[in-house]
Amino acid sequence: MAHLYYYHQLTLEQQVQALKFSEEVRPEWQCYMVDFRGDVLRGLPLNPILQTGTVRVADSERAQLAKFHRAEIEFVVRHAIGDWSEMSPDECAANHLAIENGAPVISRYAVGDIAQVYVVTPADRLHTQVMVSLHAGSPRGVQ
Repeated sequence: MAHLYYYHQLTLEQQVQALKFSEEVRPEWQCYMVDFRGDVLRGLPLNPILQTGTVRVADSERAQLAKFHRAEIEFVVRHAIGDWSEMSPDECAANHLAIENGAPVISRYAVGDIAQVYVVTPADRLHTQVMVSLHAGSPRGVQ
């Protein structure tokens, strides 16, 4: 039985295998089918439902993510394709309405038990901000 994984979920060896399936797009913009032996069988495109514009992340935020061996692109991709699996149904519905009505879209992702990553795309869709909060609750400016 095969399983689907985001690029960041693959082992380093699997990431190398995945590169042969991602010649035309960044590897992060695909998910990968992996068989029971751990071999990458194919890449499947992730189709964004939201324009993110320029990605903004402060150097301090990027450094914080690096401590967790994570990168902002992982969260921006999930935000753009509508993967809000870590949010409540009400928050997911609010994001779908925000996309439809041209309002800000806010995503939240856990990084272990001690951090939350917030991804925010304002109504104009010109940029997307990535923020890291090391405590429960939302960072300043996110509501």
